[in-house]
Amino acid sequence: MYAWIGRLTGYDSGKIGWGSLFARLPLRLTEWLLRGIGLLLYMFMHRQRASVAGNMRDLLAGAGESEAAAASSRQIRRHVREYFVHAASTLYELLLESRTLPEQRGGRIRIHNELSLIHALEEGKGVILYAPHLGNFFYFYWLLSQRYECLTVATASSPELAPLYHRFQEMGCAGLDYDKTPPLELFRKLKHHLASNGVVLLLGDFYRPSFPSTRLFGKATRGPEGAALLALEQHAPVIPCCIVRESGMNHRIVLEEPLHLHKHYARSQRGEATLRLNSYLETMIRRAPEQWFYWFNAHERWDVQSKGARDTSSLKKPVTQ
Repeated sequence: MYAWIGRLTGYDSGKIGWGSLFARLPLRLTEWLLRGIGLLLYMFMHRQRASVAGNMRDLLAGAGESEAAAASSRQIRRHVREYFVHAASTLYELLLESRTLPEQRGGRIRIHNELSLIHALEEGKGVILYAPHLGNFFYFYWLLSQRYECLTVATASSPELAPLYHRFQEMGCAGLDYDKTPPLELFRKLKHHLASNGVVLLLGDFYRPSFPSTRLFGKATRGPEGAALLALEQHAPVIPCCIVRESGMNHRIVLEEPLHLHKHYARSQRGEATLRLNSYLETMIRRAPEQWFYWFNAHERWDVQSKGARDTSSLKKPVTQ
């Protein structure tokens, strides 16, 4: 999957004007063309399709009757098919449409419950937005950066994804490179941004084998604890959030109510606080499973050596639909 993305991001589509060509097409026609491309990818990317389907069956099937029904073979096939359609649409948006995004001012992106962010900022502690790699998360961060003083943590170490990060950085999306910024400096800059009442976006489903042990979808894995650590030390509210593709090229940002982790956990309990946040990640991914980026390699992140990481099932909280 990364190799496929790399071939597209390494191709300078602007040289032959593909962006302007698509821009002249009616939006509905563009949506149907992208859907056709996504279905072709679904048909011919056999190995990737099998990985996505296997991971969906593994994670979406639950013990409850309703969850088991949602993970039926027919439903899984539909999710897998829509995963490739969403991937085609997102790559078009990032590689071509993003060139005109500032002029469009994000007209097809709407925000649900923005008041939760506005009211949380009134506390003066800054706000941590905690999200999964769901939907077009580049558009999510771009729109918020137009309205608020935002900072995020990303990594441009992947040559396939680096051009996308660099493009949005040029569009005013401020970020710190996880692999190039020393950990103490990274944490200091995030703390300073929160102290100045800024907004920090952290993608909680980022995976590295060196991360602390945690759980996601009931499985032992490794995940970042930065959001919990910042929230507990800075007393900054955390807002679970995501962006979902509603239909075609329309997007909806969903902001939940703020969580004040410091009222429920001690500073030494950042692992438990992270589990609480992970439960929101699970709920948001289940809301639009075909739009989670990591289905193609999710099987690589489960850590069978991790012992003692607690189950998150009892920590799950309802998420606004």
